[in-house]
Amino acid sequence: MGRWLNLELLDSTGTPFRQRPFPPRGWEAAPSTAPPPPGLISLEIPDGVAEASLRVAARFTLDFRLPPADDVAGAQARLNQLQLLLRAKVDGELGPKTRHALLMFQRAHRLTETGALDAETCRRLAEEHGT
Repeated sequence: MGRWLNLELLDSTGTPFRQRPFPPRGWEAAPSTAPPPPGLISLEIPDGVAEASLRVAARFTLDFRLPPADDVAGAQARLNQLQLLLRAKVDGELGPKTRHALLMFQRAHRLTETGALDAETCRRLAEEHGT
């Protein structure tokens, strides 16, 4: 299952940024079949990549780090990428949507169904996600 980094870069006036960013550091980006519209970046992130940097037009660097799987925000990000916590904001709170997604993950992986972010769920989530 692919993971993607999708960004829209706008300048201070809200106009799409026209200069292309340099390739990401942290993984080798697959070549694109067609260039995206100005200001849009869409890169597939290989399994096992938990952090990367993207240099934009020699002006600034964007750093991306996936929090660890035992952190609520890290679990939410992985559940989103595994399509179990659809369109949910990664807010670091163990709310009802996150608990439900954890229950679904635990059920699918034959873990004790608690809806909590216990050690075995964290381990399996990191393993399934690849990070």
